[in-house]
Amino acid sequence: MPLIKIETLPDNGAWAVWHITETKETLWSLLDDREIDVEQFKEISHPQKQLEWLASRLLVQNLATTQQLLYHGICKDKYGKPHLEQSTWQMSLAHCYPFAVAAINQKGAIGIDIEKPKEKLLKIAPRFLSSSEAHYAKNDLELLCHYWTGKEALYKIYGRKQLIFKENIQLEPHSNEASQFRGRILT
Repeated sequence: MPLIKIETLPDNGAWAVWHITETKETLWSLLDDREIDVEQFKEISHPQKQLEWLASRLLVQNLATTQQLLYHGICKDKYGKPHLEQSTWQMSLAHCYPFAVAAINQKGAIGIDIEKPKEKLLKIAPRFLSSSEAHYAKNDLELLCHYWTGKEALYKIYGRKQLIFKENIQLEPHSNEASQFRGRILT
């Protein structure tokens, strides 16, 4: 079971990373499957997406166990945001094969994202970066990746549609660390 990291957050929360090396059958056998999960899984046809889906659910199941929560599956609200079934805890999922990540939090909305630095970010940067963000990031793929994942995490916290990354989600450097940002959602 390649649960490679699980870390507790302050104020009752945790996040985790799964390195996907198993088969679909192995992952499914580890999942405490619920009817809601079975129905969602049937909608996924791509084999890699199936693995990512299973690993992310296993992460949430593991995180729920570490926080002494009963796992009843994951449902989605009218905006498509995932929630723990029968729980007030908030959650977030992301995957970028061969990794999946998840986070849960008792005190409020949470967002998590994972991405590999890749050339495509250079092409789409003008669509998701403000002029000041673009000036700071330049063409640094790693920094562009930090901006992208930061904005994705904030988008997941917001939990509704209609946000324009370039205009409604702003990130500014927070410290001397190039990868630390302070973010705002403007609506």
